[in-house]
Amino acid sequence: MDSKQAPQRKQSRSGNDKMKIRAKQILRQLNDFIVELPILVKQCATSRSGIGLWVVITFCLSAVLLSSCGGGSTTKPVDLTTAAEYTAQGWSKFSLADYAAATELFNKAIAKDASYGQAYTGLGWTELVTSEVADEMALAVSHFSSAASNGDHSADRHAGMAASYLGRGETREDYQSAITHAQTVLDLDPDFSFSYDTNFDADQVQLVLAFASVALGEYTQALSAADKVISSGLVSNDPSTWHIEGTTYRSFVQAILAHLDALSASPRKQPK
Repeated sequence: MDSKQAPQRKQSRSGNDKMKIRAKQILRQLNDFIVELPILVKQCATSRSGIGLWVVITFCLSAVLLSSCGGGSTTKPVDLTTAAEYTAQGWSKFSLADYAAATELFNKAIAKDASYGQAYTGLGWTELVTSEVADEMALAVSHFSSAASNGDHSADRHAGMAASYLGRGETREDYQSAITHAQTVLDLDPDFSFSYDTNFDADQVQLVLAFASVALGEYTQALSAADKVISSGLVSNDPSTWHIEGTTYRSFVQAILAHLDALSASPRKQPK
């Protein structure tokens, strides 16, 4: 990428305000996924097309990040001279959910130094949490790819890349890439938490891995990831274990989907 600023998000979209209003109506508190998720998981399992999975990750990330944002900043203006300083201020705005200001600052960082990878990671996350259609997720993927090309190989970048690929969900390769990046996050840091919002943590990454696996029809892998959030007790060759929340299922796959369904309502860590 040259020294020009990264492409700006378009300022208006058809139905944008209505979409945000709808999102706010159905989002729950931190770590609670959208109520539509069980339907989307089952669609994905039956069609393997990943229909609507970008909605899952968009609303999930919005729920995590918007629930913990603060009020307006009262700090005095800061004189910024370097890409690192612009990027640091961009993350401050990101943490306050001021995504327009964050985008501007990350772009200014890139204008100062087009090789500063962390600024692209900031753009990627900002695009990710504000995207409303799969095509916009593709722009997030592009930003995260630029970050890697410019030296940012952090767990934060990989986590954003995993979520973006899941959100784009156009091909099997997208889902496989989501799995690869999610696993890289967990390899780098099994106790991962996003540096700029610790509510997006290893559990969220495991669920990205689980949903991407379902999209590929890899149900056992999906269960393995989901069980790291809350253990299901499901055993493939033991039908007596195929029950979730009081309901017994006829097949192992149905029981796995039911477990994911339950996690989508309350993906909380199991007690240790």
